[in-house]
Amino acid sequence: MAESTETVFKCRQCGACCRTAGFVHLQDGEASALSAHLSQDVLEFTERFTVLASDRRGLVLKDKPDGSCILLDAQGRCLVHDVKPRQCRGFPFSWQNPDSATLCPGLKAN
Repeated sequence: MAESTETVFKCRQCGACCRTAGFVHLQDGEASALSAHLSQDVLEFTERFTVLASDRRGLVLKDKPDGSCILLDAQGRCLVHDVKPRQCRGFPFSWQNPDSATLCPGLKAN
């Protein structure tokens, strides 16, 4: 039987992908879903957790001073995991950073 060349990925919920450089662009309706999950008004959520993207085409999540996602808790867990943005859900299948395979334990070769 031929071996599969596809990488098997198992998320270890370590938050490494949430501490790398980049932007999380919010799609239509995601700010509402995230704010509802956090029991906040959408305006309060957008003021606290988002900024206008540099291309002015929508909102992106803010970073903490250390560069990590603003929606990570003190233990490095996603506060909105159940409703996280589509871009976040797409990792590593629809996107990866050049250093993702090095930083992400779920992508590292066994």
